[in-house]
Amino acid sequence: MAEAAPPSKHTVSRSSEMVMYHCICSHVVFCSTTPLATSPRRTADGSIISHLAEHPTEQGHYARLLDVLHVQHPSIIRREDGFDKVYLRTCPHCEVALGYHLDQSQFEETGTLSGKRADVVFLFPGGLMTTAEMEAGMDMEAEIGKIVTKPVTA
Repeated sequence: MAEAAPPSKHTVSRSSEMVMYHCICSHVVFCSTTPLATSPRRTADGSIISHLAEHPTEQGHYARLLDVLHVQHPSIIRREDGFDKVYLRTCPHCEVALGYHLDQSQFEETGTLSGKRADVVFLFPGGLMTTAEMEAGMDMEAEIGKIVTKPVTA
């Protein structure tokens, strides 16, 4: 099962300021009042867990995917402890994969349902930068180089 819980169960820093995030090609793809640096991570792959909210929650959290594409058909990813059924989200400008949604069947509360769970997105680490980081000339190649990937076993 996925390690995603309702936003109220996570202790994260919230700000009243909206933070805009860009793909490595500079296209705006995500915004949130919760900085990704303080968001929880998924233990299976280190992806950043973000609960999407169309309107601010009681805790003041707001997060939304902006101009991103989604792959209609799921992919099956092999993990050390099983499999994930994922729906990729990509940048419409450069087609880099930014993250994914898990299938509803992977969550305890929706285990019998199938299809993309749209209220939680898992963002790949190192693939997004804030507007401030982009303006400061953040070295994205160095950031991507920090990501450690596990080899896929046959």
